[in-house]
Amino acid sequence: MTAARIAALNLRLHDIDKESVYIGDALVDQPNDATFNIAISNPPFSETREDLSYTLRRAFDRFAPGVPPPARADYAYILRMLASLKPVTGRMAVIMPAGALFRGGNEREIRGNLIERNLLDTVVALPPKLFSGTSISTVTMVFRHDRKDDSVLFIDASENFEPGRKRNVLRDEHVKQIVDAFHKRSEIAKYTRLVSRTEIEANNFNLSLSRYFDRGVPFEAADSEELSARESALRAELADLQRQIEGCLNELHVKKE
Repeated sequence: MTAARIAALNLRLHDIDKESVYIGDALVDQPNDATFNIAISNPPFSETREDLSYTLRRAFDRFAPGVPPPARADYAYILRMLASLKPVTGRMAVIMPAGALFRGGNEREIRGNLIERNLLDTVVALPPKLFSGTSISTVTMVFRHDRKDDSVLFIDASENFEPGRKRNVLRDEHVKQIVDAFHKRSEIAKYTRLVSRTEIEANNFNLSLSRYFDRGVPFEAADSEELSARESALRAELADLQRQIEGCLNELHVKKE
């Protein structure tokens, strides 16, 4: 509801009818035939969606590139947005956890299909601690139809920010640097790289920036499979802790907020 109010206020400030704001399930509620020139989103990171099943895939052709794992709906939001774009002029930007760039399984299959369809345009690595409630690394992924080449622009903006006690901040000059690099679409030492589809395929559709930039650390330290295994272990540990907390609350007859 808070997000809807912010969206309505933003539309009102730009003289757009606030009645264009709808509240619902972003993955399934929008009509199939609604398409747009531009889509932007900061969806929930790695949301659990048990309904990402064959039934949903059959109901919505947007899942044809693959069905995301139920434990992480990141690519469900990406596919949903892509299905909402106009076929020629459509373009979109979505903020994702960095793990969406390199995780294996169904997500690797989806990445491969999207790259083979030449839909991925740019990947921007953002600074850590930009968002409230999480300190994980995030990226912006830009997709568009009717691309003129098959290279992907990688922008490493992870070190350009103003440090803050609770959150880091992207100042206007940092944003301008990203935007300028995006529009120029040329290589800048240690900041941007244009990577061919062939090179991405050779890396098994792993989009981790450590594959394409020399960050001064051994490549093995950023191995995607190791990171994915560590992530799975941490998620399992978190789930176990949540069960323990819920058990304690039940014993104390405390109602969760």
